[in-house]
Amino acid sequence: MNAGPQEGSRSMEDREAEVLRTAYGELEQGARDYADPARAVAAAGRRRTRRATAAAALAAAAVAAVTVGVTGYGPWTSQGGGPATGTTASAGPAPGATGPIAVRPPENAPPLPEGGTGVSGRLIYTACMHGCPTYLLTADGRQYLLGEKTAPPHGNLTLSHDGRWLGLPTAAGYELRDLTGGTVHRIEAPRDGAPGAVYSPWTWSADGRRLVLGHHADGEVGAYVTVDLADGRTTALTPPPGFEPVGMLASGEPLLFDESRYGKRSTRVTLAVGDSGRRITLEAGTVPLVTPDGGPAIRVAGERIYAVAPDLTAVVAYDTGGRELARLRPGPGETPIAPVGDGFAVLTGSVLETWTEAGGRTPLYDLPQEAQIVLPGGTR
Repeated sequence: MNAGPQEGSRSMEDREAEVLRTAYGELEQGARDYADPARAVAAAGRRRTRRATAAAALAAAAVAAVTVGVTGYGPWTSQGGGPATGTTASAGPAPGATGPIAVRPPENAPPLPEGGTGVSGRLIYTACMHGCPTYLLTADGRQYLLGEKTAPPHGNLTLSHDGRWLGLPTAAGYELRDLTGGTVHRIEAPRDGAPGAVYSPWTWSADGRRLVLGHHADGEVGAYVTVDLADGRTTALTPPPGFEPVGMLASGEPLLFDESRYGKRSTRVTLAVGDSGRRITLEAGTVPLVTPDGGPAIRVAGERIYAVAPDLTAVVAYDTGGRELARLRPGPGETPIAPVGDGFAVLTGSVLETWTEAGGRTPLYDLPQEAQIVLPGGTR
């Protein structure tokens, strides 16, 4: 039996909404690789093979503000791995918080003090896609201005897992500021860097003690460097030709992905562990972790490796040996963001929640509808 006009119209609208949601997610992910996120629409980056068209991506951005969350979706499906464990503390709302913290741009915000804020950072955000100031929200609720009319903060700003260190670009390279103590580590740009190249945070180590920076122009990386937060020392990270760092274990060993696999749909991702000869294979069953449009998005925190599907419909958690522990299935209007504490942060409408494997949901923040955010541990 053919569907009636109204039913057919609703079906078409559902399909269009899903296409736009996927395109918006891909645009947001790609924008993290650029000093100027507008280039994410026009240029193909090193880690992006084929993306949605600019028109579809911009249309998706226009409807992002009216996306409505759907309840009843998204439980973790445990594989018997037990509770999440880790060696880092993730910055989140203050203990005892019973509801989401309303985050709104202040009328006036002071610039970040040279000597730090005295407390850790909880969130970096800008209230809209373009032209809005970027703020740092601290653990005691204060807000500091990080820039006027800045691009979305995804590409170049980062917070360590515990919220102690703030990373931000400078004209000379990159800075990592200890918000609690005032120490500043300054990383100079390579002298032989390409014109217009900038540093972007590529990945934090699982314990939050090291940060990998990529020096790139339009997504083409000329050099990687690892920064040790203990003393600010830098070490060149030189992957084998054709490989890219997508994570780092607590040991300091980078997880490397074969770039030739981009653009080839696969439910399996094999990561090389530095130059040790060891491999970690992430099997996702029917969930594609790499598609012609993107992936994989790898997040490493504590003793877990998370793989986020390019279409944002699944998050699979593994131990550091590649054994699946659990998976998360967001529904329409629910966007997985990053691991937080013992769960994973998911944006539903304007509310950011942590979903735990036990099935609980803890509201974290009530954000502006078009907010662009960086959580502790977040990078490119």
